[in-house]
Amino acid sequence: PIGPASSQTGRQQGVLSQMDAGGDGLRDALGEINLGAYADLLVVEFGYILDDIKDMDAEELKAVAADAKMRRGEELRFLKRFGQPQAKKESIVVRLVNAGYSRQLACRAMVDLKIPPIEFTPEQESQAVLFIEQALGEQASPTSSTAPVMQPAAAEPPPPPPPPQQAAPQQQAAPQPQPPVPIMQPDVQQPAAPPPRIVDRRAASSEPMSAKTAMAKTKAMTAAMRNGHEATAISAAGEAASSAVAAGKTAEEAEAAAAAAASLESKAQQLREKLGLPGLGADVLA
Repeated sequence: PIGPASSQTGRQQGVLSQMDAGGDGLRDALGEINLGAYADLLVVEFGYILDDIKDMDAEELKAVAADAKMRRGEELRFLKRFGQPQAKKESIVVRLVNAGYSRQLACRAMVDLKIPPIEFTPEQESQAVLFIEQALGEQASPTSSTAPVMQPAAAEPPPPPPPPQQAAPQQQAAPQPQPPVPIMQPDVQQPAAPPPRIVDRRAASSEPMSAKTAMAKTKAMTAAMRNGHEATAISAAGEAASSAVAAGKTAEEAEAAAAAAASLESKAQQLREKLGLPGLGADVLA
């Protein structure tokens, strides 16, 4: 017969055939890991097909293994075969280097603060950022400069004067007076200027940071850390607060600038990860 009833029957048969194919696929997949004994239980009794198992997360797969009463080794093979791979977590050193800090200071922060290289918390990451910022501030201080003073080079002695010319003996001419030999004075060497003091690129100027600016920076970074921002956003908040205070802004204006900078950098970091463009700055991404 031709009509709606025949079309519905055809669709039902198509669904059943797909379910049979999915059940056979699950049987084959279980046989590959020596779990074929559970095929009838999962396919016939529980009604699972291969796509159902593939779409499950780790907790759901553990529940299926518990319902099937799999042993520990069988459960591990079951999870390894059908579970989704976990994303590899970055180390604390890699995250700090990607935030713009040097690898040497990142390693020093990890060792001195005893932070685990992989299984670290956001609070520990924020502590590492504050540790590095303090270390950079100490390097920028003029009292910590140990550049050697260059001594002026010693002047070379003047060349000896040429010997006087002797008159020919046959002429018997009266000796001519010799002009006075000029005395060569050594060039006075100007003392070499000391080499310029190296200041970190995050410092706004070569002058030491005032107590008011440092307090505003630390306060802004602490607030960004409590709000759950990452390392780059915490650093951006500190720089914005210190710049605002240095420009004569009030404490409220500095806090607002720091919060805006942290929010902008946090959004920019999300866009960098989404677009795969880690080199773009926050202003360009904004």
